[in-house]
Amino acid sequence: MFSFTALIDSANGFLMNTVGVGSIVGQGLRLLILFTMFFVMLLFHEKGTLTWSYLVIYLLVILQFIYGFNKSLSPLISDLMEVSKVIFIILIIQAFINLFNQKKITIDTIEKIFKISVLLFPLLIIIPKVFGVGYSMYANNTGFSGFFSAANDLNVVLLVMLVFSLDAFFNNLETRKKRKYYIVTTFMLIFSLILMGSKSSMGIGSIIIFIYLFKFLIKSDFGTKLKVLLSLIVVGSVSYTIINNFYYNDVQLALDRHTYFLNTADGDLASFLLTNRNSFFDASVQNLKSSDSILGETLIGKGKTQHMKDTGGSLNFESKDIEMDLFDVFFSYGLLGVFLIYSYFSGFIILAFKSINGNFKYSFSLLVMAAYSFFGGHVLFSALSGTFLALLCCGLYASFVACKEESLLNRKEVGTNKNVHIGNVM
Repeated sequence: MFSFTALIDSANGFLMNTVGVGSIVGQGLRLLILFTMFFVMLLFHEKGTLTWSYLVIYLLVILQFIYGFNKSLSPLISDLMEVSKVIFIILIIQAFINLFNQKKITIDTIEKIFKISVLLFPLLIIIPKVFGVGYSMYANNTGFSGFFSAANDLNVVLLVMLVFSLDAFFNNLETRKKRKYYIVTTFMLIFSLILMGSKSSMGIGSIIIFIYLFKFLIKSDFGTKLKVLLSLIVVGSVSYTIINNFYYNDVQLALDRHTYFLNTADGDLASFLLTNRNSFFDASVQNLKSSDSILGETLIGKGKTQHMKDTGGSLNFESKDIEMDLFDVFFSYGLLGVFLIYSYFSGFIILAFKSINGNFKYSFSLLVMAAYSFFGGHVLFSALSGTFLALLCCGLYASFVACKEESLLNRKEVGTNKNVHIGNVM
């Protein structure tokens, strides 16, 4: 099911925009996965151990009932649905860890999911574009996201796919068959990010490409550099030809949109880069300052639903969050929520820094997603990008354990060889 997340979300977006039932179908599938992961987590739980994830899940659920006390059922259900997106991520990770520790699953499963996803996601953007169907990301037909409805969530997932595709391409330069596959997926992903037309897709995508070029070219021999150069010339030439002949207006509209917002920002670079998220943050701060229970809201928050309602009311929206995950967590769940959620994920961030040399694609992807989560949101409270955040954490954990076991094995072999050598001498 994780392998076909792209198909599920694309179909969900299509149903939501045509029939109006897509969100029900999507939420139903997510709940099915959530309960499945919960069952797997408990079934393969090691007796006598209590991990931090269990306590985080328990306390996050309890908080929602505190917010819903003396309120109608509707806000409680809404809050439970919102926090379930965070719990969904934790359940996937913990279910995988329990299975992995009991040798029921390996990192190969995660690798296969990403191998399928790097092809499916761009295909489900490019094919609708070719046939002239699908939806625009912004007003005035600017940007394109196929049938996906959660465009910002899709954006960060495509950036992660680009990391995996580039990593596989550079690591399979000597394997002609695999190299061709990842040349195609890399081209399709770059093309998809250009079609989406957002600042982050173009900016972060360019940074990812530059980092990989620098990382692999600096240590490669002349033959490898030549192969990469020829591949880049082919991809660049094909991309330029297709865009210039068929999609020039789409790219120009996106650039005009960004130029317009840069001019209207009147020199306020922060507002331009954050797409006015700083004004959403200011509205939330003012709401907190004017609250009758400022201490309580600072400590345990007021729930995601109320936070979005209050922020939206200050900005003439029905409902609006800040779209910067850390601050949405704080204004929704207070300092307690920040501690619970970020203490859990900080372990994986630390692991990413520690193992970036050995597990670069997982570590780098997780750091890209963490940065996107902070500045652009749409990660912790997104079922789509949240799924891939969970899969990245799973892959990072599994690869770290594998490297650690391999290191211990090598040490034992060295120790054994030393013993044999000493015995021979004596």
